[in-house]
Amino acid sequence: MPARPPVVDRTPVVHPGHLRRNRLVAVVGTLVLAGVVSAAASGGGSPTSLRGQQAAAAEHRATVRDGRLEFDVTGLTCGLSSVGTATFGQRPRGQYCRVSLTVENVADQPQSLFADNQLLVDASGHKFSADSTASIYDGGDKVQTIYQEVAPGESVSGDVYYDVPRSARPAAVELHDSAYSDGVTLSLR
Repeated sequence: MPARPPVVDRTPVVHPGHLRRNRLVAVVGTLVLAGVVSAAASGGGSPTSLRGQQAAAAEHRATVRDGRLEFDVTGLTCGLSSVGTATFGQRPRGQYCRVSLTVENVADQPQSLFADNQLLVDASGHKFSADSTASIYDGGDKVQTIYQEVAPGESVSGDVYYDVPRSARPAAVELHDSAYSDGVTLSLR
């Protein structure tokens, strides 16, 4: 009779410390998710709390087109030291610059709008990507600029946040209807 291979117990060993850690991670993750949903539903931080933190503000009106989308930059605010509320907010590494946009689909087909496709350019030519997490903390209807499907003839408005060094001086925005477009540069000066 052939010899049988030895039976090996392959039941994973669960250490008590791992169970506690996994429970802690699950609880913290649930609390963070609940906070994001709550902030988005309640509108996040109040505009008055942001106004007090503004170090520089300027209104800009200009309309430019890239592909299917027409962009209207309606405002620029830099020097923001936080976004959201005191208990549920985010601080930048440098300063936040908030670019307010109205975007209209001027084509006859829907077009996706992604905040991550929009770049802020400083006076030295450095380009900065949008900070989508800051838009989530800002909350309210502004969250739609992170991703929005824009129907033909429809307009959407919102804010795009950029975390830039304190010494950075915004000079322009580079606006794109998609990640693959050449984009159009609009001076903020």
